[in-house]
Amino acid sequence: MFDWESVRYFLAAYETRSFTKAARLLSVEQSTVSRRIAEMERVLDVALFERTSQGLVPTEAAARISGDAEEMARRSRRIQDQAQDLRAQVGGLVRIATTEALAVFVLSRVLPGLSEHHPHLRFEILTGYPSVDLMRREADLALRFERPHRGEYAVQRVAQLPTAVLGLERWRHVAPDALPWIDVSMPGFSPSEEAWRKTHVGTPARWTTNSYLMQAELVRQGQGVALMTQSLSTIYPELVPLELDLPPGPVMDLYLVAPLSIRNLPRIDAVWRAIEGLDTLFSP
Repeated sequence: MFDWESVRYFLAAYETRSFTKAARLLSVEQSTVSRRIAEMERVLDVALFERTSQGLVPTEAAARISGDAEEMARRSRRIQDQAQDLRAQVGGLVRIATTEALAVFVLSRVLPGLSEHHPHLRFEILTGYPSVDLMRREADLALRFERPHRGEYAVQRVAQLPTAVLGLERWRHVAPDALPWIDVSMPGFSPSEEAWRKTHVGTPARWTTNSYLMQAELVRQGQGVALMTQSLSTIYPELVPLELDLPPGPVMDLYLVAPLSIRNLPRIDAVWRAIEGLDTLFSP
């Protein structure tokens, strides 16, 4: 019989179509992955992959067993989660995926108090704009601007964030087309603020960055103005909403997401409850 470890190696190879990438995903040597797959093929007496110069090509047998292998993975993760949370106290590791800006402006203000209340909790904050796969347990919770449309998730809208053109007071009476604008632009992600500015302001941006933190710092330094979350003016009092003759900016919905299977685990629930009150966090 093959064991659960063999299934892990099979799923990594099936997902990545490469022994090298699978090894990197599992933090093991490539030879280990190759040996595990070969042993699984020997036990099952079927070929699972065709080895080609372009990578691994799953066979019909691999495609047939992939669904059951995924189910084994889900059950294994559930067993691990249940075992970790059998303790009477709220404790253990909670991994939260979000953007760098939300980590700095939101989580850094919410989690320290929770940590004091539950000293056995540990946190891992994963920042970046590409969405992590919560169902594969790349993280336990996600705080994101997009609501998931597939998968078994617990989802709660935790805030609605109006946007406004923010800048220093000296920009207040400058015409929109004469202002030095600062944009955020990222490959594979189209911020609604960038689309709004390009629609309503004819001049190109003077500054473009892929970091909301860099954008906020440039605005604070007086390098220009930007359409930003209006609540930033409560964090940085020197930034003021500018009354320009332009349509209002978009309202950004912020969602808290977790796999439904772990939503009510004590450690997850404690973090969820701490984050769900974000709508009042930056109120004036």
